[in-house]
Amino acid sequence: MPTPEALKNALSQLELSDLAISVYELIFQILNPTITLIAQKLNTNRNRVYEAIEELSKVGLIKNKQDYQRGIIPEPPQRIISKLRDKEISIRRSSEDLTKVLPDLSTIYYSNKRQPYVKIAEGRQQFIDVFNQVLEEAKEIRYFGNSEVFYDIIGFDYHLGWTKERIKKGIFAKILTTTGPRVQTLDTQTGNKLREVKILPKHYGNIDGTYYLFSNKSVHWNPVLARLIIIEDSVINNTLRANYDALWELLPEEQIRGVN
Repeated sequence: MPTPEALKNALSQLELSDLAISVYELIFQILNPTITLIAQKLNTNRNRVYEAIEELSKVGLIKNKQDYQRGIIPEPPQRIISKLRDKEISIRRSSEDLTKVLPDLSTIYYSNKRQPYVKIAEGRQQFIDVFNQVLEEAKEIRYFGNSEVFYDIIGFDYHLGWTKERIKKGIFAKILTTTGPRVQTLDTQTGNKLREVKILPKHYGNIDGTYYLFSNKSVHWNPVLARLIIIEDSVINNTLRANYDALWELLPEEQIRGVN
């Protein structure tokens, strides 16, 4: 009787060699198979079978302290599930640890004068994907543009949920924005909101697009064409950041009243 494909797929997730997987499948089905019998069944030599047995033993799928001359006893399939769950927990912890230091790693990566990178994408989903990327890479965000159009793109409720996640991660935001009905629901008190907001005067003219700066990236959105441009270039983005900070200092503090 052939073993289920699910067993082979699960064993492959433990990064076992093809031979080790075949050996486990075989000894799982045969009562007390010996090294010689396994080699015969798999049409290979005894040394390779010993290597596969050692591989299975290291991941805990072969019972310890066995007399291989009398037959090899595998651990039950429940052990495979346990090993997969252990691996899943380990990967999740590694991912969480790496996420915590990702802003620092990004700074080091982009400070080494790597080749500039420019990407053009289109569509709301692309914008949201990059918007979410901010939460993984940023220590601080600088935002500039028409917030009302911005909210139309991503949805105001979505933005509120994203903001809660930003606050949870401790990412500070500086916001230079045109005014509008939904902007009036913000205020400039940082507090646990981790942000400062300044309103762009009307004499700056009509502003439809937006851009934001984080890490070594600037992301520019053209809502008319639903087009997104990502620029990873230290020279361009340092210049853009300097211009942003200069404008920020020129504008007065302006309190926006309302409910967040």
